[in-house]
Amino acid sequence: MKVAYQNIHFRKGLNLNEKKLSLIGTAFLIAFLLFYPIGGHAESEISQGDVRQLTIDGNTVDTNPANTFKGFGMVSGNGTSRLLLDYKAEHPKQYWKLMNELFNPRTGAGLNFIKVELGADVNTSTAVTPATKRTEGEKADVLRGWDWHIVADAQKINPSLQVDALRWAEPKWVTNAFGSGNESGYAARYKWYKETIDAVYDTYKVKFSYISPDKNETGKPDPDWIKYFASHLKNEGNERYDYSKIKIVASDQIGATSLPTLMKNDEELRNDIDVISMHYNAHGTADMRLMNQQYHKQIWYSEGVAPSTYAQYRLNTSEPKGGLGGTSGALDIANHFINMYQSGESTSAYMTRYEFQPAVGSFYDGGQYSSKELIEADSPWSGYYYTDAGIPVVRQFMNFIKPGWQYVQSASFGDGKGDNSISDTTNNYLTLTDTQKNNYSVVMTNDSNQVRNYKVTVKNMKHPGKILHVWETSGPKQSESYDARWLKHVANIHPKKESDGSYTFTYNLQPNTIATLSTTSGQKPYHHQKNQDASHDQALSLPYKDDFEYSDLRYMLYRDRSVADPRMQSYSASRNGTPRYTEDIGGAFEVTKQGRGHVLEGVIDRSTHANGEWNTKSGNDTVLGDDRWADYEVGVDFKLDLKSQDSSSNYAGIVARNLITGGGDNAGYIFRVYANGNYQLTKNGQVLKSGKIDQFDNTKWHNEALKVVDNSITASIDHQQVINYQDTTSIYTSGKVGLTTGYAHTQYMAFGNTVAEIHWKNELMHVILFEDNVFQKNRLHSLRLGIISFKENWRFFSMIFIQKREKTRGIKIPSRLSSADLLRQPLTLKTI
Repeated sequence: MKVAYQNIHFRKGLNLNEKKLSLIGTAFLIAFLLFYPIGGHAESEISQGDVRQLTIDGNTVDTNPANTFKGFGMVSGNGTSRLLLDYKAEHPKQYWKLMNELFNPRTGAGLNFIKVELGADVNTSTAVTPATKRTEGEKADVLRGWDWHIVADAQKINPSLQVDALRWAEPKWVTNAFGSGNESGYAARYKWYKETIDAVYDTYKVKFSYISPDKNETGKPDPDWIKYFASHLKNEGNERYDYSKIKIVASDQIGATSLPTLMKNDEELRNDIDVISMHYNAHGTADMRLMNQQYHKQIWYSEGVAPSTYAQYRLNTSEPKGGLGGTSGALDIANHFINMYQSGESTSAYMTRYEFQPAVGSFYDGGQYSSKELIEADSPWSGYYYTDAGIPVVRQFMNFIKPGWQYVQSASFGDGKGDNSISDTTNNYLTLTDTQKNNYSVVMTNDSNQVRNYKVTVKNMKHPGKILHVWETSGPKQSESYDARWLKHVANIHPKKESDGSYTFTYNLQPNTIATLSTTSGQKPYHHQKNQDASHDQALSLPYKDDFEYSDLRYMLYRDRSVADPRMQSYSASRNGTPRYTEDIGGAFEVTKQGRGHVLEGVIDRSTHANGEWNTKSGNDTVLGDDRWADYEVGVDFKLDLKSQDSSSNYAGIVARNLITGGGDNAGYIFRVYANGNYQLTKNGQVLKSGKIDQFDNTKWHNEALKVVDNSITASIDHQQVINYQDTTSIYTSGKVGLTTGYAHTQYMAFGNTVAEIHWKNELMHVILFEDNVFQKNRLHSLRLGIISFKENWRFFSMIFIQKREKTRGIKIPSRLSSADLLRQPLTLKTI
């Protein structure tokens, strides 16, 4: 077999065993190469009919000012970024490493855009994003929650990052304003937007580049509102910065869009909108192309998935394609990036930006739309996170193409089948050049099992003969790690000058591979991260407690410097009520001050509960903890809000063994105590057991607890067992804990697991030792739990510790320690 190598030059140091070869070894390698091509970068002798012709012609550059490369972005909405706030506080080193993987333009994915949900304290798919203004008179609060902290930090890493905002729902006071007519409703809604824009700048010095005024995935765009918003914003030139320069994006419809047709027939609307946005469809319509080609409107793929299900596990599927195949696999998503620009006369959309929803899955497993992210980060207590194939795939584009580059139309085409899932391509490539035509990059995908052979002609470029560097992402060879071939520099190509002045080269694109051929240099390869091994995913150790004071020294010293005002940079102030580790699935829980201490309070009631839930919840609802928790007891002190007169919905509940969250009751076991003294244990919305407490005093603080051991479920009120239930059907065996209330200001205090009854008499302490089980590192350990507690009036305090049995010999308790001392300072426990 004759082999040609005139165009391919392997990178220095690339050889069979990655060590320097001896002279004998080198001679052997040369002889071997003459008869057997390595990988796919050598071109074997093939018939002309098998070669695909590709021409990179600088004269075909898309000069439409709307059609410059914008890059990739992140949607931070629906609570999907929630736990990043705790990564930042608990493991800042890991947090900044993760953020650099997402936003660093040189060593990471280089995401340069974030769209934040303007929340309304309702579940909008995965979880809740808090409202910035829960009432009309409230000052806009953007410390509440997590999204704006992330935006400010991302801009530190990538100063060119742009910001957008979009609503899924709106606060109830805004909806109520529409009762007086559209003009009143529009005025209220604009006030909410405008004061949020003010607050984001005042708090973080972050400026908006875009605003999406319409509702996310609206079935019917609202042209009157868009025009109202745009006209008012254009008059805000003398604000914190010139708001009139903020561009308008609309209308984030899903699968298709009717907005371009409305724009075609409405000149004012057409002039007001800068960007047409659409979700989950890489192909356009005739009116969309009209808006782009004639009126120079940008088109964005404003919400799309990242590669779903880990590539590491896709290797075990029936058709693994190196772990990169399948619906919403890495190859599928890379096909999106190519096909969304130019795919044919009747289908091209000319989309120039792609936004991941989400880019980082920083919410608990089991939430709706889990596992479709670039990075998973749901263990803030350990700092563990997992980078999947999406990061190197995005880097195949962003590390080699700069925002503002122009598309070379003669060398940009995708013929994949499907609109949302794109596969079965026969030609799939995207080429962009800088505005001076000095440098260019070609990104290609091959989702087939056959080699694709290309002969490429380069002409009308400033330096057509410039060396191209070849970078590839593909699956592993036998015995290699699953990510061994992600984003690797594999070869250099030297184009050959032809008699007509053009340059040519050949390139063989291997099966199931994403490749970038670029004249740029300086990129960094992907490296496997040892901390991605599952052994680093440590369980949140039991016992766990939260008194909502955050008085430990590490919290006292914490400073969040993304907040502009130094007075608001402390742990509690910078979060403004956001508790540690909780994820609100409905409504909102916040830490509020009560007397000299703090409590966790449900803050959404009937007057502030907004419309627009995707998953309907019956009240304030939150979860926290580790799915690997198995046998444990969770307990909390609670005080009901008697302003809520509906006793059927005025309750305090605790949750055990939760694995899945969504509408209705979360999965797991839920124990509720109602204002009228009723109580019940439920599972999947079904009552397992119930009862009533006679003469229940609902004006006082009480304690409730739920214990799960194997299939035994026991519930207690004020340390008296009221339910003992043996579950024999579809048993939940592990999961997180949670709190749930009606839409009322129920308060909780001294929340924790493994809280047991302790009697308080004459300031003597009682210690109870007992056995329990907990999953850690995927192994079941038998542990001895020590619990020290006291009761002072209505207030309970628990100090909990845990040690392995073989090291537990006894406990030394400080003498003459009063309950007041315990409230002021932590108790020190020592083994003897």
